[in-house]
Amino acid sequence: MSKTASFPTSISTFSQDFFQPLIEEVHRAENQRACPEVSDIEWMTSGVSRALDVHHSGRGFLQNQKARGVKAPEVSLFFESLKSKRRLTLSAEVCLAVSKRPQAQSDHLLCSAKELEGFDLYAGDGHFHAAAAHDKRDADGTKYATGHFYALNLRSHALSHLCVADQVERKKEHDMRALKQLEITILRQGAPQGQKVLYVWDRAGIDFRWWYQIKQRSGVYFLSREKVNMKLEVIGVLAFDTADPRNAGVIADELVATSQGTSVRRIRYYCPVREEEFSFITNLMSVPPGLIVHLYRIRWDIESNGVR
Repeated sequence: MSKTASFPTSISTFSQDFFQPLIEEVHRAENQRACPEVSDIEWMTSGVSRALDVHHSGRGFLQNQKARGVKAPEVSLFFESLKSKRRLTLSAEVCLAVSKRPQAQSDHLLCSAKELEGFDLYAGDGHFHAAAAHDKRDADGTKYATGHFYALNLRSHALSHLCVADQVERKKEHDMRALKQLEITILRQGAPQGQKVLYVWDRAGIDFRWWYQIKQRSGVYFLSREKVNMKLEVIGVLAFDTADPRNAGVIADELVATSQGTSVRRIRYYCPVREEEFSFITNLMSVPPGLIVHLYRIRWDIESNGVR
């Protein structure tokens, strides 16, 4: 055997496999352009690498990339390119396209539940981190934590960006205020006509009047946990199949009236592991109560704290 034998060139590296979906979608994107200084692909892959990198500064990240022999743009050129509105639009376009690519579905119950076949399922939440040196300041010169709101596809675990929080006018943007500012096309995440969309959000995503309006207007549904101080009046009891193993632990499936003059569904569930009762509220009526509990359990397990 030759001592100089090498791997065949057809074997791709992990990095190539990791970035391949992004590269393919950049090539397909309407907003991609030819740029000799920093190509759109170089710019996008560098941005993803920066988000995964441990260096505190962008300068340190770029210097480390070059030290490792990875092709990276010059520091000044890279930061100047971050001001491009076209590339911001490109990022949003490519992000949505990658998140919609067919992927292996990770949850057997969601895959097998026929009641959920017509739904795109997302867990939504906000994330705030320390303000950067270049972030805007308010009138007093104060900078606030930068916030982003995300949607995680519960079937494929693909993550998509919904919006940036308003950290100038408000110290910390409330989830519901941010949601109400979104265009319907963003909230529906590219779902085709006739496809329904369900968001599993924490208590910060509750507004019953808006839930009703967005469901009627756009086919978008919400699921959350009941707040401790809520005063909900039971106006009906919904029958459910106690023999269905998916409904194990469900105590009651109720229709309740809210103080905002709307009605929602409340599911009371007893968790045998934590020996505790939980209440979930939703404007989705057509799914067995046990599946509602399971959907929230998935979201909670992602945060590593909750019903198991």
